[in-house]
Amino acid sequence: MARFLRNKDQKAGLPPGSLIFTGQHKISTPELRLIEYDSSNLTDTAIESITDIPEESESTRKTWLNIDGIHDSELIKELGECFNISALALEDILDTGQRPFIEEYQDYLFSTMKILVSEDAEQEIFAEKVSFILHGNYLISFNEQPNSIFDPIHKRLKKNRSKIRNN
Repeated sequence: MARFLRNKDQKAGLPPGSLIFTGQHKISTPELRLIEYDSSNLTDTAIESITDIPEESESTRKTWLNIDGIHDSELIKELGECFNISALALEDILDTGQRPFIEEYQDYLFSTMKILVSEDAEQEIFAEKVSFILHGNYLISFNEQPNSIFDPIHKRLKKNRSKIRNN
């Protein structure tokens, strides 16, 4: 049976917005990484929980929260409460078989898509789901597991005079 159809029966009969993870557990615990930056400063820290995220402010600093490991429904629910994210968007984050789409909500933009990832040892290419929420000065990204897809962006952010930090 296809990977994306395996756990669909867990959601059968549940109301829309039910937070049920439908994929494979690829890592044991989710990893959260918080990157805050502006044109002159950058901080990049691993955080333990949602409570470590600073509240939104009117400052010009941009904040990128990257979450590797989307299997923890409670973590996703807490994040939804923290940022006032719709239960339907949270459900789509947890559904690894979800088709790619972009949806505009009142306070944020939500997008989900597939990326192609290869494992170096086996040279096998497979699709993984990535979701994004753009919410004011916050970008929140959700990955099924840690991968190197964002490494070039991280390198560019670390350069003090890069265009990405100034725009």
